[in-house]
Amino acid sequence: YGEGNYSVGIGDACYNFLIGSRSKSIKVGDNCTSMTFGDSCYSMTFGDECRSMTLGDSCYSMTFGDECYSMTFGDYCRSMTFGDSCRSMTFGDSCYSMTFGKACNNLTLPDNSTLGTINVLGAVTGGSGMDLADNDPTLFQTWLGAGNTSNTIEIRQVKKTGAGSTWKYIAQYIDVNGILQTKTKTGTAGTWV
Repeated sequence: YGEGNYSVGIGDACYNFLIGSRSKSIKVGDNCTSMTFGDSCYSMTFGDECRSMTLGDSCYSMTFGDECYSMTFGDYCRSMTFGDSCRSMTFGDSCYSMTFGKACNNLTLPDNSTLGTINVLGAVTGGSGMDLADNDPTLFQTWLGAGNTSNTIEIRQVKKTGAGSTWKYIAQYIDVNGILQTKTKTGTAGTWV
């Protein structure tokens, strides 16, 4: 598909698509794979188990179903919602306002997501990038408390100057007792305290 397409429906189990820039209002079915999207695409809906997708820069307002995986997003992508058990995703610089369902894992989040908040729901098991979970797959679950998968952990970068090892991050969440908790870390390889 060329550039600037809109209101396109793509069925289930489709693969090997290239869709141009500035496309919008595209709905993709379940089990679709190997799709590449250009820059500034928006308002798209993807079904369950979509995988092996590459999206360009400045894509936004997208919804993905459950068990989507192996996706790469360009820089400045925002307002993305992912279902449960999504995994193996890499986000470019300055991506923000992403919401992940339960049991999402292996998320490589940007080191300089200064433009907003990354919302992490429930049993996220971390990833690389900021190394949010300090390589502990149960860290976020421990913070929220057993079975408390409906609460949100908000993680954001609050200071970025100098070397990446000096950047500051903050995480806030409501624990199982209803108390606001705050964690901080310094540097992409730091430890939450």
